[in-house]
Amino acid sequence: MHSLVLANLKRTFKRLNDTGFPQSTDGFEEMDRLPVARSYHEFRDGSWSIDPIFYADGTVVKSPQIDLLGFFGLTIAIRSAFRAVNFLVGAAACRERGINGPVVALSYTAAYHALTSYLVTEGRAIFDQVTSPYDRDSKYFVGGPVVAILTKNSKWNIERLSRNHKSRWQHLWAIYNSDRDRLAPCFEILFEHMYRGQFRRGVRPVEILRNPTMHKLTIADVSREFFERIAEIRHFALYAGFGDDPHVAEALVNGDAESSKGLNGQSEALFGFSRDLLRHVSMQLGAFAQATALEEKLREKLFLCVYAPYFDQPKTREVPNVDSREALTILRDWIRPTGILRV
Repeated sequence: MHSLVLANLKRTFKRLNDTGFPQSTDGFEEMDRLPVARSYHEFRDGSWSIDPIFYADGTVVKSPQIDLLGFFGLTIAIRSAFRAVNFLVGAAACRERGINGPVVALSYTAAYHALTSYLVTEGRAIFDQVTSPYDRDSKYFVGGPVVAILTKNSKWNIERLSRNHKSRWQHLWAIYNSDRDRLAPCFEILFEHMYRGQFRRGVRPVEILRNPTMHKLTIADVSREFFERIAEIRHFALYAGFGDDPHVAEALVNGDAESSKGLNGQSEALFGFSRDLLRHVSMQLGAFAQATALEEKLREKLFLCVYAPYFDQPKTREVPNVDSREALTILRDWIRPTGILRV
């Protein structure tokens, strides 16, 4: 977890444990000054809501809960990690049967949810579900998704976000450009598979033959393209039913010297990527949970934000990685209110 995010979360949860959520008179003056299109009494009784509140002020997106976006971001991170679980478990089941297309599609979906968690730990919280106190036809209305980006001075900047897969993966490009050492190791491993045997453009063949390692493509050479290509894998698996490795398949068609044993290379690579990305985020979130005490009222609110609307119970015991299983169990128990025996 990025140090800025960790510091922001520690301050936010300490304040919420100490004082609870502020009442409307403590943080809603700015919202009170705007013309309200419809009443929203339930929300204005207090500052907590299951989904964060956003509204437009000209071209700027604002939130009366701006100082609480760390809390809401963490609920998104936990929720997304839990949602990744069953897709990864499904991918593992298909992998055992050798059904490559569904392995790729399910692994991608698991990675997509784990990516949302990962972005939160890197200071970019994406909110697909938002609440607006204004009617849809109001100029103040904001629908999802929006992204809140944590700045170096620990302030959240809010931006609208396109509703497509590539826009989410492109946030990795911004993270990578700011610090190339920040990417989780699983991205490098996936890149090695997707770009194996490829070299920098413009290098003479004789130079490649002399020192192929020096001229191999790196993430730095094609970072934006790499992150967008991850999103494209899903399309071919779902709509073209193609889960085999395209390089091996092409070689077989051309009669090149390539064993058909490697046809599952792409499904194996994406399965390993989604498994390792979920492990990365779940361990970071689990570590934060272990280090953070929760007052019971705060635990209840955290629980409701994570599980509403309800989704399939994650089969954490079937996750194909022991570290992930342990961390996800820690998270489940951390947010579970007293008296609730099972979630």
